[in-house]
Amino acid sequence: MENKKEWIVGREGNIPVSGKYVSRRHARLTKEADGLYIEDLDSKAGTYVNGKAVKKKRIGLRDRVLLGSEYVLNVGEILAQIPLSDAEFAQAFRHLKVVYETYNRAKLKIQSQSQGKMMLKRMLPMAVPGVLMAVTGAISERNRVVTLIVGAALSALAMVGGAMWGAKEMGKVPERIFELDEQFKIDYSCPDCKRSFGLVPWEGLRRQGLCPYCKRKFNA
Repeated sequence: MENKKEWIVGREGNIPVSGKYVSRRHARLTKEADGLYIEDLDSKAGTYVNGKAVKKKRIGLRDRVLLGSEYVLNVGEILAQIPLSDAEFAQAFRHLKVVYETYNRAKLKIQSQSQGKMMLKRMLPMAVPGVLMAVTGAISERNRVVTLIVGAALSALAMVGGAMWGAKEMGKVPERIFELDEQFKIDYSCPDCKRSFGLVPWEGLRRQGLCPYCKRKFNA
């Protein structure tokens, strides 16, 4: 791919694409300061991102880009072929600090919020029997035995129900963290070779000074 900021996708473009519904100049890819954009060039069959027709839209690795109704554009391959200048590479690496810190905050938030919701859902049902016992006691002042039996039964049911309710909330945590981790693997990667840095802290990478895979220097 040529060392430039703009590419035409189509049967006669810089990025040649063949397909029954692909136009000669189907779409334009533009590398801007905040990422890669695709722009439909009034093609006959249209350009779609994640199932929606677009005129111009920013795209990333997780987006499904369709030219017409057949050709799927491989965003990963295109991003891998776009060369970065040293200044662009250093800037992209510095941005990974934000990615790393945002990921850790989001993970902590999921865990703390789920813990709080679990405790609330466990404790809230246990307050109900107390209210009912007070009401029952006021109505049946002479029948305290019935009141105590009803209250004990309600308390037992509340404890079981609260535990199940809280467990259900905690059961959502692994799925949320899994989705967060999967996105982090994509976002927290070398701006050049696109390989994920895993959970290596950003400061550790900065001190190392270069990508452990492609060996390009960060200059950050």
